[in-house]
Amino acid sequence: LQLFWRHAPQSPDLSRIMTDYRSRLLEDGAKAVRMEKTQGWHGLINDTAGGSSRFGRYLKTSERLVFSLLKRPKEFVSELAEALQEFNKSVHTCPICFHFTIEEGVPCEICNDGKRDAATLAVVADSLDLLALETTEFNGLYHVLGGTINPLQGTPPEDLRIKELLERINQSTGEEIGFKEIILAFDPTQDGELTALHIKRSLEGLPIKMTRLGRGLPQGGDLDYADEITLREALRGRREA
Repeated sequence: LQLFWRHAPQSPDLSRIMTDYRSRLLEDGAKAVRMEKTQGWHGLINDTAGGSSRFGRYLKTSERLVFSLLKRPKEFVSELAEALQEFNKSVHTCPICFHFTIEEGVPCEICNDGKRDAATLAVVADSLDLLALETTEFNGLYHVLGGTINPLQGTPPEDLRIKELLERINQSTGEEIGFKEIILAFDPTQDGELTALHIKRSLEGLPIKMTRLGRGLPQGGDLDYADEITLREALRGRREA
């Protein structure tokens, strides 16, 4: 946390984000003091589910999955475990964009598609975000970081694929068709903001356009139910009628 805090005076946005992080850290510390370590079978369930540090927002879903498996016959659980092991062996990571692929050491279908826009690169946190963008008209390439910077959960930039991203972008600058635009496609959260600011600083000086996903009111939403941040971003992103 102190590593990022030293840079906060250089950026009002980063200073605001780190202030929020510090408040959250104090709140989490107070909760930890009030709560004793979980014992017995419930603690075993939490350990099996992986804990919040591994699943994050999916912790509740993982707990439901564990309880559902407890109701199943042991033979079913054994077969499921074998199937998951086989699945884990058959799925690999693309050596270029780090999306999932079925062949080890071979680029994924997206990276091998010569019809895609090789001048536009969308940087996403995980493959779920990549698949979400694939449902749109986006036709560029991707780079999967493997998460976002989160000091509270012990995820520094070094744990992500930011180094590989910078190497990929620097390498493209010397090519005939290099990256012309980098889209920082992160969730509009504190972690996403911090990750975007870190990458933006790392790419300063390069002749590449950097953009963020547009924000604002959802289709069919009510103006009077929108929060202050959403309204502010909607005003900033207004366009000609």
